[in-house]
Amino acid sequence: MSLPQKKVLYTLDTLQTGGAERSTLEIASRLKNWQPIVCQIYAKSELRKEYAHTNIRFASFDLPGTYQFWKAIKLLRRLLREEKPDLVVATLMRTELISRVACFLEKVRLIGTFVNDTYSPFEFKTASFDLKLKIRFFQFWNALTARVCIGFLSNSEYIKQSNAKALFINPAKIKVIHRGRTIDDFQKQSHSPNEQIIFINVGRLIPRKGQKELIEAFSTFVKKYPSSKLKIAGEGPYRPVLEQTIRELNLENDVTLLGNVKDIPALLETASAFVFPSHYEGFSGALIEAALAGVPVIASDIPMNKEVIPEGYASFFEVKKKESILDSLVYFAENTEECFPKAEKARSYATQNFDIETIASQHEKAYDEFLKNAGKL
Repeated sequence: MSLPQKKVLYTLDTLQTGGAERSTLEIASRLKNWQPIVCQIYAKSELRKEYAHTNIRFASFDLPGTYQFWKAIKLLRRLLREEKPDLVVATLMRTELISRVACFLEKVRLIGTFVNDTYSPFEFKTASFDLKLKIRFFQFWNALTARVCIGFLSNSEYIKQSNAKALFINPAKIKVIHRGRTIDDFQKQSHSPNEQIIFINVGRLIPRKGQKELIEAFSTFVKKYPSSKLKIAGEGPYRPVLEQTIRELNLENDVTLLGNVKDIPALLETASAFVFPSHYEGFSGALIEAALAGVPVIASDIPMNKEVIPEGYASFFEVKKKESILDSLVYFAENTEECFPKAEKARSYATQNFDIETIASQHEKAYDEFLKNAGKL
């Protein structure tokens, strides 16, 4: 007779198509020794159909609006009493705060997650006065209630250190587990030295993704290599600014904003190189996908990018410097054949380190260790 599985309840803000939501789906559907349940607090359920095709049990509060903390806490407490999970894993700030109160009151073990550099000096510096007050307000409550958690999972070592410092958390309570990808979704790309240069970027259209600097750098590059193209996949509030930049630089025939693209592996098959000029990241998942596709990577030299692809496996440029971006684009065009061995090394590294099956196994091991060591740190 088999022993009963332990039960883990994942709590999320929504089921939008963000990295955290999709990562939870990929991990939960691969658990072998833990029975997963996913709880969605707020409305917006783009991924619900995908969850329905798995063995994951699902609960949704579908609360309208932005907060409704007390109602959410009440509903989550009821769910905790009904399901009696051995562990809760909470993701994203609103849900983390809700889960901490509910788990404290119901005496359920809770793991927090760090998926963003929420208190980044760059983010704070560029924020409005009202947003700065909001950031500090939530930072205070985040630090105060973090003591409820028996441990934390972080996307990257950099994010671990940043959040440990900002929230006064013992780094020993934080385990780093990178996000993974399904290796078989990505086929190794074949290359031809005579093909047209097509640069691909994937990311939400927001200032910190660096797409404006990329477009400006490309405007100079395309004068030397007039058949080249730049394609940017993603959506976001920065689209009007990028569209205006494209018009002002007369790049309507050279730069394409693709919007949201569902089949990223197919898009990467068309790429000569993948360019990722982000100012900072939580975890550079898009780089993993480019590496798995065997596409040469050109990226900003931020720590999160180098944690995904080590030095020597990609071309790195100085962050936020369009002149440095341009130099890297030109280097690729003039030394394309030299970039393929780097891409192969990056592909091998990504295959060994970011296989979603391995990542799911690491999660199960971490859950067991957190429960075993609860209260020791």
